Amino acid sequence: MADELHELLVRGSIGGPYVLVGHSIGGITMRLFASTHPDDVSGMVLVEAAGDPTVLWSLMPKEALEKRRDELAKSPEGLDYDSFVAGANAMHAESNTLGDKPLIVLSRGKSDAPLSATPDVAAHWLERWSAQQLDLPRLSTNSVRVVAPNSGHMMLRKRPLGRCRRRGKS
Repeated sequence: MADELHELLVRGSIGGPYVLVGHSIGGITMRLFASTHPDDVSGMVLVEAAGDPTVLWSLMPKEALEKRRDELAKSPEGLDYDSFVAGANAMHAESNTLGDKPLIVLSRGKSDAPLSATPDVAAHWLERWSAQQLDLPRLSTNSVRVVAPNSGHMMLRKRPLGRCRRRGKS
């Protein structure tokens, strides 16, 4: 998807450098784009971006993981689970730093786990997700993390940012 985005920007004569914005699993795409085309990126905003979804998915029962595979396939992007996992692995291998390029990490303040999660799985899921959100600002020496206290994962649709708490620079 990162390569497709780059091709679309080139074909559309939309010159960079770009400020990339990625929500949820879109954060993986933006990080891959930035690692593949670093000169085309001037900054990044990661909105509730996935750090490593494979770690989270490993917590899910088999039935819930199968449901997740189906959800990805039926998403507007039509993602193949195995290809997505390969992309996440590539992101970890290639996208370790943005240097000093500006990075804003927007994180949820409300705990919302997948609907199919049992209470124990939900607790572990949210713990791991929060840890990943704390790691994301470390991608840049010029970063800030902002927590939207009244928002869950789908903050762009369900709850505008409103009053946010800035969590300092990393």
